[in-house]
Amino acid sequence: MRRVADTIGLHPGRADRHPDGAGPDPGTEPTLPDAEHVVAECVALAATRADDPQLPVLVARYWRLVSDEDLLGRSPRSMVAATVSHRELARQRQRGELRLTVEPATDNGHTTIEIVTDDMPFLVDSVTAALTARGLDVRLRVHPVFVVRRTGLGRFEQLRLDAEPADA
Repeated sequence: MRRVADTIGLHPGRADRHPDGAGPDPGTEPTLPDAEHVVAECVALAATRADDPQLPVLVARYWRLVSDEDLLGRSPRSMVAATVSHRELARQRQRGELRLTVEPATDNGHTTIEIVTDDMPFLVDSVTAALTARGLDVRLRVHPVFVVRRTGLGRFEQLRLDAEPADA
């Protein structure tokens, strides 16, 4: 059974700070992180959770297609937390049901939208276009697709991290 987990997060980037803490140096670009290195840090952090042996592989697959630019200002701790949050949203869902959470802007100024649904072509593009049309700036878009097995009542039974959706 194919399932899609789409996340669209509206997140502000973090500019590199001047050594005196006054903010970014005028006229300088922030240093981009190496996505491969950041994701490896996330995987290492996830591996410390002995109660969740599947988490390191899930984290690696969840963030694998995110660009260096999109990881600017993201911490491994927040990335692992986002992955866990999205998986929790996906735990119970009937076929054809849309699961959605919207976390309002916090003191860091961003709103997060998480969506879990059946595979729907153009869903992420449509949601992004709707947000943009309302003057909202999408700062991070993570679009992992996973194969999931559920019970007849929609309870999460297995996350197939070894399977690509196109092969399921």
